[in-house]
Amino acid sequence: MIENFGLYDTGVMLEYLDERFPHPPLLPVYPVSRANSRSLMLRIDREWCPMVDTLIEGNLPEKELIKLREELLHEISSIAPTFKEFKFFMSDEFTLVDCCFAPILWRLPSIGINLPVNRHLKPLLDYQKRIFERPGFLDSLSPLERDLREE
Repeated sequence: MIENFGLYDTGVMLEYLDERFPHPPLLPVYPVSRANSRSLMLRIDREWCPMVDTLIEGNLPEKELIKLREELLHEISSIAPTFKEFKFFMSDEFTLVDCCFAPILWRLPSIGINLPVNRHLKPLLDYQKRIFERPGFLDSLSPLERDLREE
């Protein structure tokens, strides 16, 4: 039987794919960990993605764009210490949270944000490198997205 339906919310799409193709799982198996992952994905979707979208559009005065870049850099920098403890975003396993966060990291240089290389951000930079080297991540990039970075 072919399922005929439409999904419009990114979070719902991600969870559907995780349930439809459960191996390897992209959400933790324990309810508390799953809830934590969902909370992180909501934060990314509701707080960081709109900032990225606004920076991509560039329709604000430059002074406001600079302030928004600084705010996003601060938000992302504040989670850097987390990656000392975990290999991935709040987890030792690659999860849907990483799927949500990686595209933001990939786009940072194209929206005028360069993560400074320093001791505080080193765990985040190491995480970024691990994510960007994953074959699945690289395969997911469109030619336009690949052009956003010249590494």
